[in-house]
Amino acid sequence: MLDGLGADDIQRAIDQLPPQFRTTVQLSDVEGLSYAEIDEATGVAKGTVMSRLFRGRRQLQRALWDQAEAAGFTGGSKVHLDSGAEQKTGTNGVATVGKAPGGTR
Repeated sequence: MLDGLGADDIQRAIDQLPPQFRTTVQLSDVEGLSYAEIDEATGVAKGTVMSRLFRGRRQLQRALWDQAEAAGFTGGSKVHLDSGAEQKTGTNGVATVGKAPGGTR
C-alpha cells in the first residue's frame, strides 16, 4: 500500500500529526534517533518518548491508510487497529490485518 504513496504524501501525513507526536516520529523514524537521543534532544523522559512514538505511529498509520483508500490503493481490504492483530493475505493477494485467534498476545 505504501508503495502507491509518495514521500510527499508520507511527509504531509507526518506534518499533520499533533506537535508532540510529530516531533517524536520525525526524530525516530525519519532521523533515526534512539529513545535516549530523543530524550536528550527534547528533554522528555524515555517513557514519554516511547508513548508518544507509539501513539504518533498509530495516528500516522490511520492517516496513511485514509490517503491510500482515497487514492484507491487499498483494494477494499480493511485494517483493524486492535492490539493482537496479525497480517493475512486475502484471496486477491492483498494483505489485510485482523484480530489474532485467541484474543490479544
